[in-house]
Amino acid sequence: CPEAVFEDIVDEYPVKQAEHKLSFSVDKISSILGISVSVIEVGNILERYNIGYKNEGNNFEIIVPPLRLDLNIEEDMAEEIGRIMGYDKVKGELPEINFQPKENLLYAQIQSVRNKLLAGEYSEVMTTSFSNKGEVGVLASASDKNFLRTNLSDGLKESITLNQANMALLGTSEVKVFEIGTVFKKDKEEMRVAYGNKKEIKEMNLEEFLKEVSPDGFAQSLGASLRVATPSQNQLGFSFSMWSLFPFIARDVAVWVPEGVESDQVHKVIKENAGDLVVRGPDLFDSFSKEGKVSYAFRLVFQSYHRTLTDAEINTVMENINKKILENDGWQVR
Repeated sequence: CPEAVFEDIVDEYPVKQAEHKLSFSVDKISSILGISVSVIEVGNILERYNIGYKNEGNNFEIIVPPLRLDLNIEEDMAEEIGRIMGYDKVKGELPEINFQPKENLLYAQIQSVRNKLLAGEYSEVMTTSFSNKGEVGVLASASDKNFLRTNLSDGLKESITLNQANMALLGTSEVKVFEIGTVFKKDKEEMRVAYGNKKEIKEMNLEEFLKEVSPDGFAQSLGASLRVATPSQNQLGFSFSMWSLFPFIARDVAVWVPEGVESDQVHKVIKENAGDLVVRGPDLFDSFSKEGKVSYAFRLVFQSYHRTLTDAEINTVMENINKKILENDGWQVR
């Protein structure tokens, strides 16, 4: 090819390189692979690959071929020998682990407090750890959340106020909540418990609460409390349903009926005419007798999963309920 133009030499592979040697023991190879490999088997594999070697007992020293740049340590040689012998001969075996689980005291204490308050018909809430005032500042935070909280009570008060507005939807006559969380002082962090209602909130550290509810000491009942089997959600018969993102409307209806008329009879009339928008109720929340008559007061909560309801359409439903009530002899809407 007389027209060919050759550039300068950019690479040169040395004709003769210094010998690269690798030492390994058969015992180590067997240990890595998890199977018993013999000296004879290793020797046969090296001879099949035309790799020069010396061996003394279980120890081998080989001269690594120039093109086998992947063979540098004993583990590389174990991988090569295992591949030649066949990895199907390497049987999986779980190692024996002597593990003794230990009880996490803090977790057990928190669970004990939580169970105690839930049994007292309190609901758990989780409020933010950030605040607009405190002893420990936070860098690069929102302007109204540039400190870590020093108490749980402030967040709990706000939670109670917010939940008071949803009492009709929650179907409760009182908001009782609690929180277990960390507060941050200038020189320490502290795990606290706060619980209460609209009238009063109590807050104390975890140890103080445990002494208050268990004067004889928490440690005595710790093991037993951890071993109490808790039913699963399915065993309890609970199922989760998505709440609506649209506001609800609560309406009350009170009915005078003659003595002898049970609340279930009034409940049936209201329920049959309340329509499909009722998400809670009718719930009987008040009753009293006067001059041969009985008053029953029921609460209905209306809500849609698809739109915001209007007063006009709920008024139409309530007018229909009132009409059906008046069709019963002696019944009167208060």
